[in-house]
Amino acid sequence: MGCMDGKIGLIVGIANDRSYAWFIAQSIIREGGTCLFTHLPGEKMERRVRKAIQGLGVDDPWLMPMDASSDESMDEAFAAIERDHGRLDWLVHSIAFADKDWLQEGRFTATPREVFTQAMDISAWTYAAMANRAAPLMTDGGGMVAMSYYGAEKAVPGYNVMGVAKAALEATTRYLAMELGARNIRVNAVSGGPIRTMSSMAVGGFSQILDWVEQKAPLKRNVTGEDVGDAAAWLLSPRASGVTGQTIYVDCGYASVCRPRSSSFPSGLLRTSGDGQIRLPSPWPLGCEIIITDRGTPERQDEVVDPVAGRRRATDIAARKRAQIRAEADT
Repeated sequence: MGCMDGKIGLIVGIANDRSYAWFIAQSIIREGGTCLFTHLPGEKMERRVRKAIQGLGVDDPWLMPMDASSDESMDEAFAAIERDHGRLDWLVHSIAFADKDWLQEGRFTATPREVFTQAMDISAWTYAAMANRAAPLMTDGGGMVAMSYYGAEKAVPGYNVMGVAKAALEATTRYLAMELGARNIRVNAVSGGPIRTMSSMAVGGFSQILDWVEQKAPLKRNVTGEDVGDAAAWLLSPRASGVTGQTIYVDCGYASVCRPRSSSFPSGLLRTSGDGQIRLPSPWPLGCEIIITDRGTPERQDEVVDPVAGRRRATDIAARKRAQIRAEADT
């Protein structure tokens, strides 16, 4: 018996079989739930989404066009759900948009008004708009989940206005949870780690982000769609009945650890012990990589000091890598 048996809900955001929404639907269907689907208007988008849904083993899906930038289109989609099914138990919001020309490192400051407002509209406001339409159909309570990313909390190079929109999405989650809780409707967000999707590849430097996460995340790997799908299905199920207003990180632990760059250590933070080891005071965790200069601070990576001999030597990239010292936190 699955945790979603007898539950019916709406998935918004499947573009292909690499979308987070697709993996969420996969997990829900495996747990016995019934999924309703939308697609962007147009025959091409319908064919693409229908093909992805077939990969879930659903041959005759409930599939409705919906343009989230149009109130009338959203009204029509939710009216059709009420007409055809009479209720909803859950909602998945997995859509976002920003002009990719402005998702490049160094371009955030110049973001035009129309690009900023469009990103906020599609990526954040639509969660509230869909919740407003879905809540009356959740007569026995329910759950809602939206997809976020770490760029909502920390500035990620190239994520730019999308990070601001995702921060608004997470705030929207909390306010929806506060208002809808009295109706036994739980509202959460999942902050998934990066995976290769159509939207993520529009972010400048995305491949480097994947490499960096794999190196620094505690689990030493990137997240999978299945990881995120299972977490979202759990949040929507009765098994998470006490969880609302939360942003749950599913990123192999990346958001939980210190990832300092050499320039992030203030003067005086580092000290040496008698055995020549470089130590960091708590709470810096074991495994932080640092580069030490003869001034005791990692201000310039092209001037690296051997911490035992104290000799300065100019290095190239390979030599600097060899000169990095794995710091050990105080215990």
